[in-house]
Amino acid sequence: ALRAYALSVKTYCEVGKFTVAGQLERKIAMIHYRIQHFDDAASHFQKAANFLSGDKNMEQSELCQEKAAECYVHIGEYREAFRVYDSLANSCVSSNLRRFEARNFLMKAIICLFGEIIATAEVERRPGSPNRPSSPLHGELPAPSNNKNDGPLVTSLSLDQLQLRYLNKYSEIENKIMEYNSIDYLWKSSRHQKLLRNLLKYRRERDLHS
Repeated sequence: ALRAYALSVKTYCEVGKFTVAGQLERKIAMIHYRIQHFDDAASHFQKAANFLSGDKNMEQSELCQEKAAECYVHIGEYREAFRVYDSLANSCVSSNLRRFEARNFLMKAIICLFGEIIATAEVERRPGSPNRPSSPLHGELPAPSNNKNDGPLVTSLSLDQLQLRYLNKYSEIENKIMEYNSIDYLWKSSRHQKLLRNLLKYRRERDLHS
């Protein structure tokens, strides 16, 4: 079935029927989604979105982008999911019909940034892991010192470096919460922002005492 759909997509693209091609790509994506092949599903949802937007079918295109972002979350690609949700929020603001959906997308975008931080911290806690990510939010943690005189919790990070790391950890999230005030005038007083600020406060206090 997937091969037949793929051949049909190619045929419709050749004759310029991009809306039909996009709808078929969405069907392919849904097949992968149902069997939890989220990586492939995300790729096909994005292709479907591109085909549909090419024919100015923006509503269906954005629905496909939203499903692609959901797939990125499933596979731990939080930065990519953030970009998609951020783009959808900006698109909603420019449309009177979808303006009130912008806050949901803005909140999901910032939650993806939280997810990236938590996922990175999980990897960093695995000693010798070959999958340590190089994230702009985090520096590499040094190996603990083997010197018994240093004590079990001492690393090569100075106290100033630890404090800077703590302050910078959530700086992008805090900046985004403020930046979104200029995107949607309803964001500043929304329950979405209040929830995120409470979550940010909780995560900082948790990190400080952990």
